[in-house]
Amino acid sequence: MKTRRIFRAGWMLLALGTLFSSALVLAACGDDDDDDDTASEATAMPSAAGATFKTGSLEISDVRARTSEGPNTAVYMNIKSTGEADRLLSATSPAAKEVQVHETIVDGASMKMQELANGLPIPAGGMVELKTGGYHVMLLDLVEPLKEGAQVTVTLTFEKAPPIEIKAPVMAISMPGASMK
Repeated sequence: MKTRRIFRAGWMLLALGTLFSSALVLAACGDDDDDDDTASEATAMPSAAGATFKTGSLEISDVRARTSEGPNTAVYMNIKSTGEADRLLSATSPAAKEVQVHETIVDGASMKMQELANGLPIPAGGMVELKTGGYHVMLLDLVEPLKEGAQVTVTLTFEKAPPIEIKAPVMAISMPGASMK
């Protein structure tokens, strides 16, 4: 009987230890970024789908990057204005030698991408969705391939809102009929 109680107590201690270890691992997976963005008025706010970034009257959400199948890839997001109109002028990333704001144009049976020479307008009180087959931030001549589960840093520069650094989780995102090579 005494052996049985010791055996049960051992299992309970093992279960509690496992639970405690899991809690520590989950806590360690949180954002440990200690950067202070108060000077630029840019902040990251948690949301159900990941981080939402705020700069000026803009909110950037649903940020994600494609895994790379070649030297280039794309970053997608939603940019919402809660105030005045603005314009995404440019972007930079340490992950690529060049970064451009692009649009996808369908011409008959072909699809091509081109840089937006004047940037991407964000309407006052409206939202622009950067997605496959549409607007996107193009990472050109990658420093190294982007693998699923990694994270890529991109700095967005706007006409009115302060620049903001966002972090995009890298995901396998399919785009039927198009190649990112």
